[in-house]
Amino acid sequence: VYVGDLLGNLWSINISNTKKLSEVTSANFDSSKSIVYKLFAANAPIVSAPLAKRFEPTGVSCAKCYMVNFATGKPSVSPLIYDFNPGQHTVYGVLDKNNLSTVNVSTLVEQKILATIDNKVVVSTTPVNYGIGDNGYKNGWFFKLRPGEMVVANPKYRPGGSMLFFSLSPPSSTGTTCTARGGYTYNLVATSGSATKRSFDTNNDGLINSADLVDFGGKKNYPGGEASEGMMGNVQITKSSGWPIIQ
Repeated sequence: VYVGDLLGNLWSINISNTKKLSEVTSANFDSSKSIVYKLFAANAPIVSAPLAKRFEPTGVSCAKCYMVNFATGKPSVSPLIYDFNPGQHTVYGVLDKNNLSTVNVSTLVEQKILATIDNKVVVSTTPVNYGIGDNGYKNGWFFKLRPGEMVVANPKYRPGGSMLFFSLSPPSSTGTTCTARGGYTYNLVATSGSATKRSFDTNNDGLINSADLVDFGGKKNYPGGEASEGMMGNVQITKSSGWPIIQ
């Protein structure tokens, strides 16, 4: 199983032998990596549940590789009140090669928010090369959210190999006026962090077509996210030809 903590550490824990697991202490921790080891250090709290699925990319030698997807964010005391830390929160996809070692962020590819146009988010599509070749031997990807934006609700895998998650943005206030908390709904490819195709029905006509694309950089782009209102987003997910349509 994979577990995040408030220090931003992501742990891989072998629960097949609960007796050995119960015997792990700070004194014998370094010699117990076959039971529990740190897969990644995100340096920001992880409170939503990580996702994991088998993933054995071409050019990578491992018997049981897993893609582990997770995000950072920190709730306050009440589940309805959130501590909007101005620090950076991030969404990750990290390849666990089951070699008992910690993945360094320098081996991850960064995907970026390129633009937000009419509440639609354009996300970069930088290739993630897990095997040999140019810029190869990468161990996954990361996607920085806007300052103060965070993920505190559990993400979900969707048909087509995507990771669906909701973010929370800090409320804005001017004098005695305060806006409601909103956020974004994202649907990114779990193994690369780029935008999925045929996901967001941004005009709510029940179809995914050219009317839902975003003009940016001299081309049409599938949106990787869309602004949403409310605590966790006001969206409806339906199915069309095996793909989720997010409205």
